Amino acid sequence: MLLINKLSVRMKISLSYMLAFVVLVIFMLLFFPAKQKAQTRQAVEDKAASIAKMVAVSIAPAIEFEDERAIQEAFRSAALDPDVQFLAIYDKRGYLFTSYNYRKTGKISSPPDGAVLNGDTLIYGVSVNSAGAKVGNLIVGLSLERINRQINSYRSLIILVGFLILILGGTWGW
Repeated sequence: MLLINKLSVRMKISLSYMLAFVVLVIFMLLFFPAKQKAQTRQAVEDKAASIAKMVAVSIAPAIEFEDERAIQEAFRSAALDPDVQFLAIYDKRGYLFTSYNYRKTGKISSPPDGAVLNGDTLIYGVSVNSAGAKVGNLIVGLSLERINRQINSYRSLIILVGFLILILGGTWGW
């Protein structure tokens, strides 16, 4: 406190401007990237839901008639999206019926219903229904790598802008 009393009025004003700019930059660094990450995560979940629901509707008859070729065709169409990592169909007993780029085999006890985050993959599960009856489960895996790269580049831009604001604010305050 004694050090502040010894400073000139000009220096006290400069420090108060710098403090205001530091608070602004910290706010920018914390708020905007977190907000973008939350919005992006919701957008990816919405994308996964729409892909899963569209594929589930298109393959329901193929599951009933055990037409693996028709299911694979639907999978190839969905896999045109660059973020789709895998797709898998489990029959109503819980056994893997067919898949695209999926490594698990055997029986699953409870497929995800909705979105589940697993590392850099968002896994979205949905029931496949035909004529009101459940005929299986569809699981879609979307990669979050591209999204995470965009968030990191945005965060770097925020840091750069923050430092520029600090330098300009310090210069202006001085």
